[in-house]
Amino acid sequence: MKIELNWRNIKLFALIGLALVLWGHSHPIVNIIGQIFTMAALSLMAIQEIRNRSIFILTITFALLQLVTIIGTTVSLVHS
Repeated sequence: MKIELNWRNIKLFALIGLALVLWGHSHPIVNIIGQIFTMAALSLMAIQEIRNRSIFILTITFALLQLVTIIGTTVSLVHS
């Protein structure tokens, strides 16, 4: 199955991620899945904006920060 890369699909990934993060406030696994969707949306945005260097760098930076959050949440979940 091929997912077409357009702004509508990127917004869909971001909304799914946001909904899962908000719903997963008390469910860490759902929260992590939501963060992964959000990171995927940020990565897709970066791919769309690769021609505009400053937006590309900013979006990649946010995606990496999201990855750090995912790792931190996972480590916190494992150690609790």
